[in-house]
Amino acid sequence: LAVHGDDLYVSERCNNRLHVFRIRETSCAFARTIGKGGGAPGEFRNPYGITIHAGQIIVAEFDNARVQILSLDGEPKQVVQLPQGARPRGVCVSGDSLFVVDWWCDRLHQLRLLSDADKKTAHMRIQKYRIGESSSAVCASESDASGGLSD
Repeated sequence: LAVHGDDLYVSERCNNRLHVFRIRETSCAFARTIGKGGGAPGEFRNPYGITIHAGQIIVAEFDNARVQILSLDGEPKQVVQLPQGARPRGVCVSGDSLFVVDWWCDRLHQLRLLSDADKKTAHMRIQKYRIGESSSAVCASESDASGGLSD
């Protein structure tokens, strides 16, 4: 679950999509669906974790072993493939770091978020990730994870 303004974003894992509901004082009504099953940008395979940061949706996909950044309308902005064997489930943002919980490998991935200030947009770039050892401190190694979509 993630909330932005009057919208509630819900990941529907088994049906490979996100639902958006409009929150009112006494009710919550369905507004729209984002995505469908698949591996292309904007498509999902078991979207588990979801958060909203800088006006964009960040989704951790269990079966695609990746993190996607989308606009609030669902337009794909960036896809970052995690290391082989990763199965991300939860995501949260703190400062300029995105933390991704990897249930399968007992790891916490830390990704650095960069604002695209030169273009005066809220678009984020994931620059690098660090992989922690099983259930211990983060930062065992560092690799480039800049791949994905271009503007």
